Amino acid sequence: MSFDRRGLRGMEKYTKEALELFGASIQMAIDERKINISELAEKSGVSRSTLYAILRAEKTYSIDSYIKVARVLQIHIEFSLMSADNNIHTMGGHKPNLN
Repeated sequence: MSFDRRGLRGMEKYTKEALELFGASIQMAIDERKINISELAEKSGVSRSTLYAILRAEKTYSIDSYIKVARVLQIHIEFSLMSADNNIHTMGGHKPNLN
């Protein structure tokens, strides 16, 4: 996968899906909380142009940007990685109980 300032080239399918899901979650929270983009930008410290790009899943940004937005909107983010053997590994090395 190759990254540049204009966005992603060769974006993996799962990366794109994750970004789209996150963008949709942000949009739902914005609608529910009746907050506008300018207010969200001010409270999160993330520019309006970055917020619009995140909502459209057009580019990737530092994880810090996503966390700042999620914190303001009180969205829970769970990070997990799927290894080559299809085992889920969450942050901290703990495997979740999937039963």
